[in-house]
Amino acid sequence: MRSWDESTFNEHLGNKTEWGVVMGQSFAGKSLVAKLISDNAKAKVIDLVKLAEDIKPRLETEDGPFEGRVPDAEVEKDICAMIDADKASGEKCLYLFDGQHHESIDAMAKFLVDNLGPPTYLINCSAEAKEIEKRFKEKNEIGEDLGEED
Repeated sequence: MRSWDESTFNEHLGNKTEWGVVMGQSFAGKSLVAKLISDNAKAKVIDLVKLAEDIKPRLETEDGPFEGRVPDAEVEKDICAMIDADKASGEKCLYLFDGQHHESIDAMAKFLVDNLGPPTYLINCSAEAKEIEKRFKEKNEIGEDLGEED
């Protein structure tokens, strides 16, 4: 005998939100992998760091520009609004989360699972230390060996 499963019920109704997280070290190719998936499948990449930066002008006051860290709740509100707008328009796609903005990975995971259900994909990107160092040097236009600061 089978038991009731709300996620299966919502999936049959077409209410399941497909989403995934692209994880890995900096310069391991996370953003490249997310872009490749987005370009070749019906997927939207949600860059959490960029999303937080885009929210800052909205938080400005008469006293001047917003300084500091954008609250997690503001980022979460924008994510939910984006997904709700897509659902209202009948658009179905895979949402890929790239980067991290939340105070902790646990907080991010809790928000995503509580609001979107279990993830469809967890993509872990890795690269050898030599490749990461090479990419870091290229991005920062460093020609010589890396110092302790780097």
